[in-house]
Amino acid sequence: TPWFWGDQYDKKLQMAGLSLGADHWAVRGDMAADIASASFSVFHYRQGTLIAADSVNASRDHLAVRKLLDAQISPTPAQVADSACDLAALAKQ
Repeated sequence: TPWFWGDQYDKKLQMAGLSLGADHWAVRGDMAADIASASFSVFHYRQGTLIAADSVNASRDHLAVRKLLDAQISPTPAQVADSACDLAALAKQ
């Protein structure tokens, strides 16, 4: 699974997978939070299958989604949007 990262000032941006052709998105975290404290991930799906994720200050999400993509495990959009859902545990299935 390809992955990329970069720092923009005090923000950590991390991407895993390739989002080309995504037809559905799910957000985990609060995109509307104050920019200074924003922490969220956007999960990209194609035909119901997780294909990529972009994270801002959400390294735990990024690490978990890399494992999910490598293992070809595709949690539902509802699961990834639920901050109580343990993505790392899903990756161990």
